[in-house]
Amino acid sequence: MLKKIIVLISFIVYMSSTLQAIDILSKDLEIERIKAVKFYKEKDYESAYKILSILYMSSLSDTNINFMLGRSAYEIGKYKIALASFERVKMLDSTNVRNQLEIARTQYMLELYEDSKLSFKQVLAYPSLPDNVRTNIELFLSKISNKLQKSFFFLNFSAGIIYDSNVNYGALDDTYNLPNYGKFFTVGSESDMAYELQADLTNIYDIGDKNGFSIRNMVSVFNRTYDTQSTYDITYLSYSPALVYKDMNNVYELNLMFDNMRLDNENYLDIFSVMSNVIHKLDSTTRLIINVKYANKKYKRKLENGRDADNYEFSLSYQKLWSSSYFTVRGIGEYERKDSGNRNDINYNKYRLLIDYTKQFYPTYIARVDLEVNTKEYQDESLLFQNTREDNGYRSGLILTKKFSSSFYIDAKFLYERFWSNQSVYEYDKQTYGLTLHKSF
Repeated sequence: MLKKIIVLISFIVYMSSTLQAIDILSKDLEIERIKAVKFYKEKDYESAYKILSILYMSSLSDTNINFMLGRSAYEIGKYKIALASFERVKMLDSTNVRNQLEIARTQYMLELYEDSKLSFKQVLAYPSLPDNVRTNIELFLSKISNKLQKSFFFLNFSAGIIYDSNVNYGALDDTYNLPNYGKFFTVGSESDMAYELQADLTNIYDIGDKNGFSIRNMVSVFNRTYDTQSTYDITYLSYSPALVYKDMNNVYELNLMFDNMRLDNENYLDIFSVMSNVIHKLDSTTRLIINVKYANKKYKRKLENGRDADNYEFSLSYQKLWSSSYFTVRGIGEYERKDSGNRNDINYNKYRLLIDYTKQFYPTYIARVDLEVNTKEYQDESLLFQNTREDNGYRSGLILTKKFSSSFYIDAKFLYERFWSNQSVYEYDKQTYGLTLHKSF
């Protein structure tokens, strides 16, 4: 009996010591984790790597630890270790778009160009990819193409059907009282179904060394055809050559744009634009984007006489990227001035705030929420309405995406617009619903 008691006491003491050791080890690991995260956030990747390269052995199922290890290894040039870490993250979370992008970048650094090209194209096929991320991927693909061939092409094609509740932006009220003219009837809204086709062809030509210059050419064709409201049928052609330069933390773009719009199969508008962009990487997940644009508008129909104008735009965007989502907030200031004539509906100042959030829930499902609020202040007084027009409104939207493969997916969109004006003939609301198929090559 005494022997059994001694054995039991010994076992209890042993288990207590073991649990205490485990508890101490657990606390030590947590302390080391905190130190590693601190070094990582401070961009001290060398110190972070020293801790994470030990810590990950007890955290093989922790995506954050493995991702930070991969990023730290990448930054200090240990690309094989980085790739192994990112591959572990991929096995644990295949929806992590950011991790897939890191895999592609690491494969490039390891000169696995075919694998890198495939990985980049998989990321490029993700719906609602931020434009600046898309630009970076295009530049990487141009570098790969420079290794394998001199230039790189890719094509996006889409076809869809929409329902538009207010094709003609008809006024909410049926009548309007003018100060000196009494009551008159306004144009009501017209709803219709429409069919849309769009094709975008992009070519990247690498003309420099690593992190150097590239030339990008983009051609876009868009057509919308209504069932019955054919006077609102649109065809839009756009060609944009650009000179792009990339260094470690920035992408600089200088774009020329030539746009032509046809309305009801008649030449309606020509636009020549010059636009410069700077995309600055604040850290591995944060971008600041500055955009300056000048556009000259030339209207082609006699009904549009006096509408020719110069348009100036400045915008500042803040973008945050996470593993399978991103958030963007963008402020835009715009003003337009007519070339000549007496029209009072041309000169304006416009201010917009745009917010969008995109989230990938599962490997094949993505949701995007958009919101825009704006105000538009005209500069010339209207003799007819006896005031200076001011419009205020918002647009909101939800886009749901189902992926069938890395290059084939479908969008369902639900959009709503509501605008008010001190000249209520310009007040309207509008709903748009649509389904669009997308294919990339």
